[in-house]
Amino acid sequence: MLIYDTQFINNYCKTLENEKLEQSIQSLLDSILVTINNDISLNIYELEADNKLKKKSKYKKYDSYNGAKDFNTINKFNKFNPIQTNCIRKPPIDKTKINIAKSNIKALLNKLSPSNYNKLEAEFLVIYSELLDSSIQENLDELFSMDNYIIDYICYNNISYSSIYVNIFFSLLNIYYTKNYKLEDIFLYNLLKEKYEDFLNFEKYIKCTSNKDDDEFAINKNNDKYKCFIIFIINIYKKFFLYEVASLEKIGQIRQIDEITQTNYMSNLFINTQVIEEYILLLNNFFINNLQIEKNNTYCENILEFLMTLYNELFKEIRIIKKVDASLKIYENINSIIANKSNYTCFTNKIKFKLMDIQDKYKKYIIV
Repeated sequence: MLIYDTQFINNYCKTLENEKLEQSIQSLLDSILVTINNDISLNIYELEADNKLKKKSKYKKYDSYNGAKDFNTINKFNKFNPIQTNCIRKPPIDKTKINIAKSNIKALLNKLSPSNYNKLEAEFLVIYSELLDSSIQENLDELFSMDNYIIDYICYNNISYSSIYVNIFFSLLNIYYTKNYKLEDIFLYNLLKEKYEDFLNFEKYIKCTSNKDDDEFAINKNNDKYKCFIIFIINIYKKFFLYEVASLEKIGQIRQIDEITQTNYMSNLFINTQVIEEYILLLNNFFINNLQIEKNNTYCENILEFLMTLYNELFKEIRIIKKVDASLKIYENINSIIANKSNYTCFTNKIKFKLMDIQDKYKKYIIV
């Protein structure tokens, strides 16, 4: 009885080394090989191997990442492909360091929540640092696109997660600080600054339904997105405020040079007390101007929703609302609007009650 073991097959193959097929048969076989290699549905071995790699990942939704290894090993299973030929083949998937890092960053952002932030933050920052280094060497456009994705995600995504997104932003800035970057040279920083300055064109972003054909769901979704942005900006300012306080406290104290330098670095953010005060003033003036436009009730109520979002977020940190109010006299301005409501054609009871709600919070937390 013949045993078809490895040795038998190797010996048999050697007897065929000098055998030549007829040209017609050889051409036919070559044609079949080309067809197989170019048909994804037939050439499934690589896909299965890639899936095996993904299943081994610590986080199933993204590729395993190790900055100390060559990222090109993601295709290591290609050498086991049963069809080895010089014919035209489907090129292997090229996942570079940058592509893998970007994929993993997106997956981690989707997983982040207040409950797991401390657990995942370190991994997120390691991956981003690797992306930064790789992009500098290979393609800065890739870093720009990733930073744009991150800023969009943390600015507009989830109001309840705003505080951890702000922590991410400052942690990313700290990476640049350790690498001796100036704030004005950081894509991430400049992208946020652009979005902030663009949002000052309130009419462009604050929407309302003006007729029955308007998509109310889309308008509400848009407004929620930019309310989320307001909260993110205010939370950035709260973090800046802590750095600002720390910067003042260091006067007359002996502190580590690195700590002082880092505090000064973060306190140079474009979002500071003056900017926030100007922002509140601009939004409030935008509201008052629209109150004087006829048949503009709904839009004014929508604008006030944005003001309410801003005020309510400021009230969560009494030191900050007191500091801002010292310059803007918000409580007095609200009193003035209510007292002169007859001067505003679009002043409604809904607007009145919302303004009174802000007054009540002032009486509770600020007015002594």
